[in-house]
Amino acid sequence: MKTNRYLLTLLAMTCCYAAMAQKNKIYKVEDLDPALWKPGYVVMLKGDTVKGMIRKMRFADLILEEFEYKVVIIGEDGLKRTISSMKSRGYSYRDGGNEVRLVSVDVPGELSGAGVVFCEIPIDGPCQELVYYEYVSNGYGQTLASRTLIRIKSDMTLVKEIGFKHNMREFFASCPLILKGIEEKKYSYDNWEQIVRDYNAGTCR
Repeated sequence: MKTNRYLLTLLAMTCCYAAMAQKNKIYKVEDLDPALWKPGYVVMLKGDTVKGMIRKMRFADLILEEFEYKVVIIGEDGLKRTISSMKSRGYSYRDGGNEVRLVSVDVPGELSGAGVVFCEIPIDGPCQELVYYEYVSNGYGQTLASRTLIRIKSDMTLVKEIGFKHNMREFFASCPLILKGIEEKKYSYDNWEQIVRDYNAGTCR
């Protein structure tokens, strides 16, 4: 009995030491997979910046590790950190010649149950296109789906095919030219991004 207790204690201590060693492991840039780790930075809530190598977000990571809610960075000190979407303003990294930017967004409950997620920014400006991922019911269970938001300052709306015209009318109610474009079928669900581009080009000023 004493022998079993000793072995269990020894095993627990070994696991603890292994976890501590992994936590304090120093990573070198040259040892990282360049296809997975990209130079970038994370902006924390207070505005301070953590620079280093950011783990690129891939679809598989979204499914297995909920990367819509966290970012993993190896800082300039070589230590790996996992930072949640609730504790940062967003992050950015270079992927080839492109800059990939994600911002932390608290998606309103009436639009989605996603909560605070990292959103990509395909179109930036006074009017933004924001893309995030969440699990939705498909009749057989849960599946991961992309969701698109349009945001102007603190106002947001989901882009949906069903009810698209009504939804855009409400969201852009203060912009007569966009409302006119919706009525004249210049804008539709198939080319909705043109609304964002036209807004940013000054259509509503």
